[in-house]
Amino acid sequence: WGQPVARMSDQEVLAVSESQMNPDQSQRFSLLLDKQQAGTLAGEENPELWTLTRIYQLGQLRKAEAAAEAVKRGLRPPVEP
Repeated sequence: WGQPVARMSDQEVLAVSESQMNPDQSQRFSLLLDKQQAGTLAGEENPELWTLTRIYQLGQLRKAEAAAEAVKRGLRPPVEP
């Protein structure tokens, strides 16, 4: 996933904190989640769903780390509860 967030430039930190999943992956992920919920997910789609779930989870973690670093550096205000 690249370099540690603490070593990134301010611009890189902000970009990662606002990043989103690749649109094609996001669309496919949503489709597979819908199929899973409907009980129509084919067996061969399970590994793909697992992979896209991990990509999403790791992306969200990286995004949260970058957002926290941005707040720490004073690049953005903290999120209010």
